[in-house]
Amino acid sequence: MVNTLEDDNNIGLSEENTTIRFGLFLFGKAVEEVKELEPMDDSLEKLLRLNLAVVHLMNALELLLKAILHGKGRDIFDSRGETLTFFDCLKGFTRHIMGINVQDARDPLPVEILSAKNLYNIRNEIVHIGNQISYHTLLPLFRDCLQFYRDQIGIYFPSYEQEATIILSETPREFYVSDELPVYERYYRRYRNYLNTGDLEIAVYSLYVALEAIIRDYIMISTQLNLKKQPNFARMLAELIHIDSDFKEFSKSIRVLSNFRNLAAHGYGLVKENSDDIIQILNENDRIYNEIKDKIQEEESEED
Repeated sequence: MVNTLEDDNNIGLSEENTTIRFGLFLFGKAVEEVKELEPMDDSLEKLLRLNLAVVHLMNALELLLKAILHGKGRDIFDSRGETLTFFDCLKGFTRHIMGINVQDARDPLPVEILSAKNLYNIRNEIVHIGNQISYHTLLPLFRDCLQFYRDQIGIYFPSYEQEATIILSETPREFYVSDELPVYERYYRRYRNYLNTGDLEIAVYSLYVALEAIIRDYIMISTQLNLKKQPNFARMLAELIHIDSDFKEFSKSIRVLSNFRNLAAHGYGLVKENSDDIIQILNENDRIYNEIKDKIQEEESEED
């Protein structure tokens, strides 16, 4: 296990660290299972391989979270002397490593954490009940968790970053999208994926993050300000309306999306009976997102 810290971000470890090595092996097995899969193929054999890839990936992620927690001085055993469950590890990572108070509605959970929670629940269905989950349901969650694993091993175990990156490079484009796109476009694509699979909670969260990011970029382009520190969303919305009063009529819809985001991010859930209202708000904010995107492209074309 990891015992020392190299600095605030990097955990020191020996090359013989079996936790990380075995986790990377499982990460590689997950990618190996999807390498030859054709997109949208729901044949039983392909479906079984994708479900097996989910099991490997979530086991790899659990080992990584335990190594990070242990390396940061957190106990990975419960009062009975048993190792923490995946969900306890994820909660500990969110609170103690990311510094997010899961009880505070003003401190939203990252979409990767929500995806990891959902995909591990699916992993349990696969392992303990034998359910086979469809391609459409698994794909966006699988993508998020591949990225989450890659990002965290790069931050806390940098000596293994290259190996994880090489493994990911073998992943078909349908299962892994590089992060060369702007943040707002990455999250907008996630939003579309989750909307197509009917996962409204993560769709809401993803569109909110995309909208927050694109408003921030639009303010920076329009005002030539360098926003090194992220302003709160209310301030950014006010600045957006100040720059372009046309967006004032949309402010109510954006605030409703923000309220839905708080419910989705903190496990209160979105009432299924309200799904028509939620989809209406998503559609309105989708239009707002694309209007801002068009304005950014106009600004950039004028600069060229």
